[in-house]
Amino acid sequence: MSAIRQPGKINENTTLVDNGMEDVHGMTAVFLIQGDRKCLIDAGTRTAAPRLVKMLSELDAFPPALIVVTHPHWDHAQGIPLLRQAASRQGKQIEVLASGAAIPLLADAAFNDVFSGGPYESIQAVTPVKEGDTIDLGGIALRIYEVPGHCRGHIAILDEKNSNIFVGDALGDKVSDDIFLPPFMPSTWGPDAFLCSVNKLRQVPYETLCLAISATSTGVKPGASWTKPWKRATPGGSFTRGTQTG
Repeated sequence: MSAIRQPGKINENTTLVDNGMEDVHGMTAVFLIQGDRKCLIDAGTRTAAPRLVKMLSELDAFPPALIVVTHPHWDHAQGIPLLRQAASRQGKQIEVLASGAAIPLLADAAFNDVFSGGPYESIQAVTPVKEGDTIDLGGIALRIYEVPGHCRGHIAILDEKNSNIFVGDALGDKVSDDIFLPPFMPSTWGPDAFLCSVNKLRQVPYETLCLAISATSTGVKPGASWTKPWKRATPGGSFTRGTQTG
């Protein structure tokens, strides 16, 4: 299994963009997909949005036609208002798509208060997508999978042309080549839903896996080892932090 962590092209149509969350580079990423229309997977934080506009402009990709939000946590969605404002100044609009279950949490982002990353803006005018929907970018079809667990309203997005799947934080954080941290987060963690999502992703026909944290992994499937760290539960129901290797 190999991993790509540097910004740049990861296939013919997809670019890894380091959005420099909290001015830390090499930690978090959004992904630009270019068919006849341009699509951004996630939008990062409010504070990183000006840098993201600059980087996308340098790629001749701002504004994208679409932003698909993997889930409504602040570090994936709160860049949207500033990106929309920057697009509006150019006389253009960005359509935002998310799971129907995520839309109320985008509109009222107060559930993010536990992360102390505010202030948060309400994100309105979001187009709902659901399991099995496809998004046509012109030459590239994106298929939607519902993968809750890390957060309600979490989706994964499969680029069927390139067999490349974008999973946000659904499976966890790959902090090094041999350490994978589980994706449990305060107030939004659903362990049973997470295990169901892992089992679902085992069946998806992908070759590369794009993570929001740290890396794009090549040739890895969520097999049995992905679930082992989270099966060590305490009697109170909290889950013990573990790692995924190999």
